[in-house]
Amino acid sequence: MSGAAEAGGASSSGPSPARTGAARHRRARGAVPKSARRRAMSLPKGLSWRRVHPITPLVRGWRVVAALIAIVSWRALDDIERVIELYRELREVEPGQYIQTARGWAADVSGGDPTTWLIGAGIILGLIVLVILALPFLSWRAMSYAVDADAVYLRSGILAKQLRIARLPRIQSIDITHPLLGRIVGLGQLSVEVAGGADSKVLIGYVRTRQLEALRREILDLAAGASTAGALPGAPSPAGAGMGAGAKGFEDAVGFPRVSEGVLDEAEHPLYAVEPRVLIASLMRSGTTASILTAVLFAAIGLLFILRTGADVLAILPIITGLFTIPMTLISLQWSSLARGWGFRAAATPAGIRMRYGLTDATSTTLPPGRVHAVGLVQSVLWRGKDWWRVDATVAGRAVTPSASKGAKKVFTRLLPVGPRDHALRALWLVVPDLGTPDPDALLAAALSGIDGAGAGPAAAPIGSAERGFIGVPRRARLFNPIAWRRKAIALTGTCVILRLNRWARRVSVIPYERIQSFRVLQGPLARRCGLATIRFDMVDSDVPVILSNLDAQHVTELSALIAARMARRGHDEHLDRWLSRVTASIS
Repeated sequence: MSGAAEAGGASSSGPSPARTGAARHRRARGAVPKSARRRAMSLPKGLSWRRVHPITPLVRGWRVVAALIAIVSWRALDDIERVIELYRELREVEPGQYIQTARGWAADVSGGDPTTWLIGAGIILGLIVLVILALPFLSWRAMSYAVDADAVYLRSGILAKQLRIARLPRIQSIDITHPLLGRIVGLGQLSVEVAGGADSKVLIGYVRTRQLEALRREILDLAAGASTAGALPGAPSPAGAGMGAGAKGFEDAVGFPRVSEGVLDEAEHPLYAVEPRVLIASLMRSGTTASILTAVLFAAIGLLFILRTGADVLAILPIITGLFTIPMTLISLQWSSLARGWGFRAAATPAGIRMRYGLTDATSTTLPPGRVHAVGLVQSVLWRGKDWWRVDATVAGRAVTPSASKGAKKVFTRLLPVGPRDHALRALWLVVPDLGTPDPDALLAAALSGIDGAGAGPAAAPIGSAERGFIGVPRRARLFNPIAWRRKAIALTGTCVILRLNRWARRVSVIPYERIQSFRVLQGPLARRCGLATIRFDMVDSDVPVILSNLDAQHVTELSALIAARMARRGHDEHLDRWLSRVTASIS
């Protein structure tokens, strides 16, 4: 016997009494074998797991159940018609002949022994009902969530176990959604978006609305650096806590009295709201509405021409359906915009900007400060008379989500679906509280409405200084962009890059230096010959324009050096993981 075997107390004939006793002792203590510990999911100790509402599987799976019922009904259409005929026959016969009539119908359907067919059909039906009842219960039992000072955890799955973890420093936004069916029964879902891929969010639900609010407050408290969530549940806000009337952004909250832990949701300051008449009027003034009217007109003309030819309507039904496909698609887009913008209102809290909206599905989104990577202000040419603007934001983790068809669809983060210039600037100040320039109002006025040399300072001033302002594209660039070249320009401030784009549908992009992942300078052969270059900023999947073309090549060289230096400095100075720890400290 080798030394190793002697040390382990093992022999070739079987386990030793000492090892058997140790194993028996471990089983008595309830210890898990080493192989099982390897298979188990590694989780922190002391997690308090909570279950979702028992109705969750039914609320989530009603579409699947309805689709299965529709498919089965379509496949068994003939049998359903026979069942209806049987019901009519049973209504006409005497009660004593019910069994004989049913046995005759079963013999006709089965083509054999009706008793065996009825027993088999009953067993199959019973198994189907058992599965339908058991699967939701098992799915609910397997679904639970927990929160600690480091992350949000969600585990689910009956056979294939799944554990999702959203680390608090990586949280980009928190949404509370009440779908139409959930609003009827008083339940909603909480979605924790993190910086990741298309399917990186943690979706908890369905849960009662009061519990959702408490859970969101708990996560935001912990993410903000609080030692414990809800340390002072129900405590009133201290006098003067939160942001004052002169606060433009969340950074201004530091100068005001500090907010105690556990009362973050109490200090909510309404900012702006979108009136239904303004929303509807903006949709009517949009290019999509004009496209809908044009498409409907052409479809009606095509339908009238087809009907005048005397063709068979059933034979040409696919053609008629195709004529109205485009109008219906555009109408669905407008409906989506109406549903997302209906009842839109924004409020500022120390936890972030909170937006509530929804016509059929009620959604409440909380964006922590510092999580917005870029802001885009858009004005359609049809909105200029009213001076309406839309404000979009780029947030990591919210750009794309998987759809039911395994594809991907865009998820827009709207800070303002439509509103006057004052509201648009207020939305911008909330997420970019410091433009890094001594006169931000004049700079923004030149960015939103400027053209040609508006907002540009003396050419002798250093590039990137406040005196230099906007740097436009040279006149020789009009060959490549004859319409928008007079408006396109770039400005560097102490904190961000501002791009002024487009002539008709005006666009302005505000990009903080610390959010730029990288940038590229592009120059084709013809642009190189004309001394022009393009600068492109690489961001997380962004719907905000980040490209400015046809700049003077010498200007681009100087801009690139400044942007690289300021990216490094701002990225080093910013600390956003515990972005609210200084505000949530207890009042001293």
